[in-house]
Amino acid sequence: MQLAGLAADLEAEGRADTRLAQNWETVQVWTEGSRYLRTNKVKAERLYYAIADKKGGVLPWIKARW
Repeated sequence: MQLAGLAADLEAEGRADTRLAQNWETVQVWTEGSRYLRTNKVKAERLYYAIADKKGGVLPWIKARW
């Protein structure tokens, strides 16, 4: 977010939209190495939802700024 110049926008919108803030908290702990680790279904679904949620999801938020 820093390199893309979106950190301030994310912080401001996260304060206004708790759903976005919660989803960002879930997504930001993921690392490239995480994809090789086994996890349970609940955690996997939580990560997917945090990314793809149409209202408050991280990916739609990022796409709106491309």
